[in-house]
Amino acid sequence: MTEIEELIRKFNDLVANLVSKNANDVDKLVEKLNTTITQCSLQLNVLTKIPFSTEQTLLSIKKLLLFSSSLSSSSSTIENLDYDTLSEFLNILINLTSFEDILKIFNIGDLQMALKSGTVPLIQSACLIISNSYPKGIFASTIIFDILLDLYFNEDISISIINEIDKIWVRLLSDQLIRDNILKNNYKLLEVIKKNLKPTPTVRLLNLLNILLENMHSQNEFNSNIFIFSNDTILKILHDDILLFLHIIKYYSEWFTYIRNNQNYYWLLEYLKPIIFLMGSIFDQRDQYPDLIYFAKIPVFKFFQEVSYLPSSSIESDMQIFKDLDEKYLHVSIENEFINDYLSFINPDYLYRFYRSIIDNYVVLTATQLPIFRNLILSKSTFELIQNKLDAESILSLPYLEQMVLLEKMTKYEYSINYLIYQLPKVMTNLIDNNDNHIKEPETVQLRSEIIDALIKLSPEVLNVWYKPLKAEYVKVCNNVDTNRVAQPIVASSFSQ
Repeated sequence: MTEIEELIRKFNDLVANLVSKNANDVDKLVEKLNTTITQCSLQLNVLTKIPFSTEQTLLSIKKLLLFSSSLSSSSSTIENLDYDTLSEFLNILINLTSFEDILKIFNIGDLQMALKSGTVPLIQSACLIISNSYPKGIFASTIIFDILLDLYFNEDISISIINEIDKIWVRLLSDQLIRDNILKNNYKLLEVIKKNLKPTPTVRLLNLLNILLENMHSQNEFNSNIFIFSNDTILKILHDDILLFLHIIKYYSEWFTYIRNNQNYYWLLEYLKPIIFLMGSIFDQRDQYPDLIYFAKIPVFKFFQEVSYLPSSSIESDMQIFKDLDEKYLHVSIENEFINDYLSFINPDYLYRFYRSIIDNYVVLTATQLPIFRNLILSKSTFELIQNKLDAESILSLPYLEQMVLLEKMTKYEYSINYLIYQLPKVMTNLIDNNDNHIKEPETVQLRSEIIDALIKLSPEVLNVWYKPLKAEYVKVCNNVDTNRVAQPIVASSFSQ
């Protein structure tokens, strides 16, 4: 008998002893059980195929969970039993067992009973099995997903169970039968949750809808009555609950990712346009919503940033939606109080096309405008506009950490790398030779390491005279040489204008 077979036999015996009516010294028994479960998991984790039947072990886990749920304690759990480790053990066994064999032990009736049991470990285990369904839609015609939805929208359910159900959505909603079960068979439930606007169920609904949307194969699956929140509803949410409003922004912001990554989602733009201009109108009237800037500035700006990057088949229409948003509500100008923010997040190609004069006349390399430069470096067109501002004196006048923040972005693109290597020898020297600039702050050390690592990947021909000194410094960085150095800027030690 192999070591793992011996451990499995020991686990099965311990469970049989524990669930028997005559178990003595339960605490010691549970302690042994925890140790054995851990040992089994460690042994099985390295296997890709199990050399024996898992039927008896799965049955033992089932008995253990049912015994736990039958206890009279308020939590229906065995005191001191490590349920997390047990769950990990079950997960390993599931991955090493055919789903057909799993169903011989945990049949559909068992899973439904477990989900309705009210016992956290039992529900979690059922979710674990369901999330590994094969084929994915095997339970699509059962009431299992009805039960899961009821649990999911129940505000009193443990967050650990919600997390397990989220894993089910992520793993199984690529199956159209399951999507149909949720969107059609449970339409009324979704409609009620959406209408009630209770914060916790609504947040969960938003998450579920985005996973559904991400997995849709056709626009025909999209029901605007469920997926779209009216302008009046969004304004009500903004007025009543700013935190829920943040989730609404995040919900719609994720749609831009689908559009950007897959042209089959371009139809979503027609539904997004009213939301885009509503968000613009809300921002334009921000004085009426005192919580907006305090709580939602970053998510709102992230939303606008996504709009500025909307793809299209032509350059003209490519930017038209954002241009309309800008002209009606954002009002990009030097006089605008948010000009630094705008220049830091708006698509630099848009800025190049419409606001070159602002880049020329307003942008100056200082620590406070560093986010602007990092944004403008993203595009070759805008980078060429700011090259004359990226001189060695200006860069070296920045605090050392800010120098690294700038160079980290410059080493991302060929055009900016070439400029750094061939036009900024003082900056390269300062990066490589830091005998007078002792570095120890973790963030500075990490950024400098990333910069050197990015540069050393270039060919010796590209690096030219910098290859040997960079290689030598790279070896030092890799071997943590001179790790007690403290970062200091060469010209200035504070944020200079």
